[in-house]
Amino acid sequence: MQSTPPPTAPDQIPIPAQERYKALFEAIDAGFCIIEVLFDQHRTAIDYRFVEVNPQFEQQTGLLDAVGRTARELVPDLEQFWFETYGKVALTGDPVRFDHGSDPMDRWFEVNAFRIGAPDAHLVAILFNDVSDRRRAALQTQESEDRLTQALTAGNGIGTWDWDVPNDRIKADERFARQYGVPVEMARKGAPLERYFACVHPDDLPATRCRVADAMEAGGDFSAEYRVAQSDGAIRWIAAQGRCRLAADGSPLRFSG
Repeated sequence: MQSTPPPTAPDQIPIPAQERYKALFEAIDAGFCIIEVLFDQHRTAIDYRFVEVNPQFEQQTGLLDAVGRTARELVPDLEQFWFETYGKVALTGDPVRFDHGSDPMDRWFEVNAFRIGAPDAHLVAILFNDVSDRRRAALQTQESEDRLTQALTAGNGIGTWDWDVPNDRIKADERFARQYGVPVEMARKGAPLERYFACVHPDDLPATRCRVADAMEAGGDFSAEYRVAQSDGAIRWIAAQGRCRLAADGSPLRFSG
């Protein structure tokens, strides 16, 4: 007698490749599309047609009803960069990964593109994410840092410091170092707190230490005014502002200002 094969559990039933592809195609959070790159007689990429897009495509690009239409139809002023890049992938078969923005689309994309199908089909699959918010945040941060740098450069009396609290090393710029009588090279490499406190006026030192301790305990802002003695005997008033950042266990980690 022939033995009867055991029944296959529902979760063990093979899923056809087409269904697996469709399920993955629709489930991924990233945008995905397949394009056909269009070339002129000189094999120069002049446009591309959208062959297939996933549900996330519209959300990631803002382009509606893209299937069957070309990039130039949807975005007439689209930069030549996109045609040249995808055209090269279609012709050479070399995949590419890059970040690039489009002014007409007002978006910035993180892209992974690779050729699929026969070489003469000129089909390229594109997996991408709209990273515009992240890009704008980075640009805003950079602009803020640039403005701060310009302000510090313009103000000869303004200096900055960054204190690695666990290792007790304060790295400071030249302006800050000179205000506290610390050798510039030592300040760049990092000097202990007491090296900077050495020039603080004795009458102001206790209150200054208390303000530093309060900021380190709470992990908050620091603000103090005190006198420092210069190498030539002159006395200057310092207005210091900073913030102490705590580690996960509540201990002071970084103190910058």
